Amino acid sequence: MKTVTAAILIREGRILIARRRAGTHQEFKWEFPGGKVEVGETPEECLKREIKEELQIEVRIGAFLWESIYHYSQDSIRLLAYETFWESGEMVPTVHEAIEWVSVEDMKDYDFAPADIPFVRKLIERKTESNGECLKKESKLKPIYLDYNATTPIDPQVAGAMLPFIHEHFGNPSSSHVFGTKAKSAVERARKQIAEVLHCTPDEFIFTSGGSESNNYAIKGVARAYLGKGNHIITSSVEHPAVTEVCRYLEGLGYEVTYLPVDSYGRVNLQELEEAITPKTILITVMHANNEVGTIEPIREISLIAHRHGILVHTDAAQSIGKIPVHVDDLGVDLLSVAGHKLYAPKGIGGLFIRSGVRLEKLIHGANHERNMRAGTENVIEIVGLGEAFQMVGENSQSYREHLQKMRDLLETRLKGEFADIRINGHPEMRLPNTSSVSFKGVGANVILAGMRNVAASAGAACHSEGVQVSSVLKAMGIPLEYAMGTIRFSVGRFTTAEEIDRAMEDISSAVRDCARQA
Repeated sequence: MKTVTAAILIREGRILIARRRAGTHQEFKWEFPGGKVEVGETPEECLKREIKEELQIEVRIGAFLWESIYHYSQDSIRLLAYETFWESGEMVPTVHEAIEWVSVEDMKDYDFAPADIPFVRKLIERKTESNGECLKKESKLKPIYLDYNATTPIDPQVAGAMLPFIHEHFGNPSSSHVFGTKAKSAVERARKQIAEVLHCTPDEFIFTSGGSESNNYAIKGVARAYLGKGNHIITSSVEHPAVTEVCRYLEGLGYEVTYLPVDSYGRVNLQELEEAITPKTILITVMHANNEVGTIEPIREISLIAHRHGILVHTDAAQSIGKIPVHVDDLGVDLLSVAGHKLYAPKGIGGLFIRSGVRLEKLIHGANHERNMRAGTENVIEIVGLGEAFQMVGENSQSYREHLQKMRDLLETRLKGEFADIRINGHPEMRLPNTSSVSFKGVGANVILAGMRNVAASAGAACHSEGVQVSSVLKAMGIPLEYAMGTIRFSVGRFTTAEEIDRAMEDISSAVRDCARQA
């Protein structure tokens, strides 16, 4: 039996298997023998039996779409989005009623031949057997997700890599028997996948529960380990709370923290940074790219300055990995935080790059997991997912980046054409390719979001009866209140399509104009 990860179509008397991102197609010409359904056999059972006999491939068709996608078996393929029913003596493909995951837009993830795409479009618009109603406009008018900086969906390839470790390879990596060694091998493979992308050695990366833990470990770990040298930390005024709250906590313990101002684009000034250094400075922590406006900080230059003074550098790279190149040797950092759910891996997994020779005081005590640096049995399932997500980034980084920028630029072009007085925040060039922080003059962001019924995005400000609460990032950048109050962050992703941007514009335009009329 073969094992294939693919989408299957039954078209014009043949089975078409489109391998995912493989660049090749395997077509098996095979007439379905409509009259050979055996006694007591359902049409689906007949189809599976015939495919198995003729093609030596076992097909599993789940009762629900998600079971079909995520069903794993050593001798099976996953049948994505398509089921079959009996019609006029023939086996006819139909879209599963749970159509949310697979749509016309999702076809870009599969290597369908151009000739098959019209067929897939037609297939998606077919009537379902269950209710006889057309999948009409609702499947096309599903909510549009433009909030990828908040979190990303798990990529199907990542989910597929994780599946064997849910049911089959469940061992504890610390166990010496075969179940444990299989799990341990998977953990180390993931560590190697990540190290190859970050340009570090595998033993310089440890797994954590996410970006917040990684930031806590990096900052508190240095603060405690190097207290004999000094107690001064430098950070920026536009950091994520997972950094600023740690710094405020340390201030309560007697540490000194300098919060550097930023320019109108959100970038730190290198001269001001160097002037802030004192003999007691032990750490500079500045994010690689801002989560709200997308501005990319000059981390390489910061590292050069810091190392001239014998100071360690940490950067939170949660937002940048998978969108722009992130190589620790180029950046020159000593510590770098990773968050899995920002790059199509699961929530609850992350990691920390710790350059060889850097000392950290442990944050979590217990057994000697992760080279005795982070106690707790490894989360094998999600570690495997994080490793797969990094490998995908390593293999597709340029195409991901180009697609993100194309979608973001399309959105911004449409917005500028629709509204003359908007403001795009962040650096015009040194900015994440997927992030668009847009300020609409004189209207409230929360009111706009409430009016966008079919678009998911984030607000940069909240308006209450007491006044307007603007984000600390927009305040630090000095965005005028009349613009800051109407700031929306749109962030596109690898699954965003031009069609979604077009539909989103209708919703955005309607919401903003309604707000302006009510203002």
